[in-house]
Amino acid sequence: MGELHIGTILLMAVLTTVSAQEKLNFVDARDCPFSCTCAEYDVNCTTNVFPGSIPKEAQRFFISDSNLDFVPINAFLSNPNLLEISFIGCHIQTVRACSFAELEYLDLISFHNSHIGRIEGNAFSNLANVSILLFEDCHIGQISSFSFHNIENVGSIEFHRSTITTIHPLAFLSLTHVQEIGFISTQIRRFLRDGISRIKDSFLIYMTDVEINEWQCGIIDTAKKAGTMLTVSQSNFTCDCKLSWLWSKYPDFELFDEKFLNRCAGTGIFLNSKSPDQICTSKESRDMGCPDLLPSTPHTCSRSFDSPVDPIEKVTYPTFFERTSSSGVSMTNKIDFVVFVTSFTAVIVLKRRL
Repeated sequence: MGELHIGTILLMAVLTTVSAQEKLNFVDARDCPFSCTCAEYDVNCTTNVFPGSIPKEAQRFFISDSNLDFVPINAFLSNPNLLEISFIGCHIQTVRACSFAELEYLDLISFHNSHIGRIEGNAFSNLANVSILLFEDCHIGQISSFSFHNIENVGSIEFHRSTITTIHPLAFLSLTHVQEIGFISTQIRRFLRDGISRIKDSFLIYMTDVEINEWQCGIIDTAKKAGTMLTVSQSNFTCDCKLSWLWSKYPDFELFDEKFLNRCAGTGIFLNSKSPDQICTSKESRDMGCPDLLPSTPHTCSRSFDSPVDPIEKVTYPTFFERTSSSGVSMTNKIDFVVFVTSFTAVIVLKRRL
């Protein structure tokens, strides 16, 4: 009976191991989408139409040198095992709402040398445990309200050497345990009121070598309320009535310190060398940079694939996986099955790697 018991345990362990290995199969070349190449766990595409079906075994998805009308709603809903998604040299008119929904193990989303006309609300919503969201050498038209909404345990959201036409109010909303939000060597034409709002347990927001034509109020209050460090350095601002709130409300804010090298654009004059009267002679116009916010609600969409262009608006997109409460590093749970056999017993050890 003891031998039968050991044999049963061994068989169960082997079957479980085989089942786990099946999930790690390479992408079958026969399932590779049109205009794509597939090797091992990678899918590489160059196409003018977003692939309709990405093999479920894919762990890394790259799309390059492509002109896309949109990244569709639920684009990766059938690919929960994806670890990395990268767009390289692409021209994308719209990143749709819920494009990156339900990606439990995702570690990286990146856009390199790409043009994005508009990022819709909820495009990057309900993400958790991602190491980095990166936009590098990109031109972005509109970052809509709620584009980065309800995000938890993310290492960083970064914009490097990019241009952004408009960051709309509440574009970055309800971010928890996001370690860093950064803009480096980036030009922002309009950073509207409360573009970053309702953050919690986040360490740093920074702007380095940034040029902002219109910067409305809100972000400093957000950082102070959350106890988040806000650092602005080596940056240039259009010093006019729309920015006079900065002198009126926060005359002692550290960005005025000359060691941070922040200047009025086109003049080279340090910010602390200016006064509210010099910035805006009309006192009635000094609130231009703090307009009232209009009421709005997050964009929502259904799970349906039927209408990728005009989504059915129902309820906020669900999240089906459990989020961790630790720091913003991707945490993929993997289980190894190891069997130790003696003449008397069989012991199955489950090793959980985080």
